[in-house]
Amino acid sequence: VLKVICSFSMSVAVGLSLSVLSSLTGFTALNIQRHAQRKDNPRPLLNIAGVVLNLFVGPADMIAYTYAPQSLLAPVGTLSLVLNLVAAPRLHGDVVTMRDTVSTAFIVVGTAICLLSGAHGGDADGVEAGGVSMSSPSDTVFLCYVLLVGSACAWLGVTLARLHSCGGRGDALANAVLAGLLGSTTVVAGKNIGAAASAAAAAGAGGASSLFRVVLA
Repeated sequence: VLKVICSFSMSVAVGLSLSVLSSLTGFTALNIQRHAQRKDNPRPLLNIAGVVLNLFVGPADMIAYTYAPQSLLAPVGTLSLVLNLVAAPRLHGDVVTMRDTVSTAFIVVGTAICLLSGAHGGDADGVEAGGVSMSSPSDTVFLCYVLLVGSACAWLGVTLARLHSCGGRGDALANAVLAGLLGSTTVVAGKNIGAAASAAAAAGAGGASSLFRVVLA
């Protein structure tokens, strides 16, 4: 593991640091909001502070993905999952079952494998010195991705609305899948916005392709 850490380029190290900072910020903001929304002692101003703090997560991720490859940064997002598992009993009195612990352990192992197998360098791994990927997908592929994800979100939204009245596991499953899908799009959107902004800055006024990606993202 130490050998892998030492093999990181400076740009990847910056991206990793920003990604960890983003996870810590999101974790803090989430717990502030939850604490502020207690029914026995609601605190609206503290809740607003948590929402404002959470606004910094997106820009931090966007900048991070311009410095390091997605295959390396995406697993870092599970850091907040582990932190919430540890903090939930102490901060909010939640009951953590053995199933929760085992499931999180599997996720941690998978994350470690992704980090060890991900790209660690700069140019040799398809990342330019500035951190922008040299093998970005074409506009057609990106448009197909947007249409596919948009259609899936629309279908899940309609399904969630129909199941909301009856509740149950189907409602919870649709809600979780929709939230996960929307969460995954922020990764792609942040990466493409950052890459398009960097390309536009490098080209001066920028081109139609960069503007196209920013609008879609």
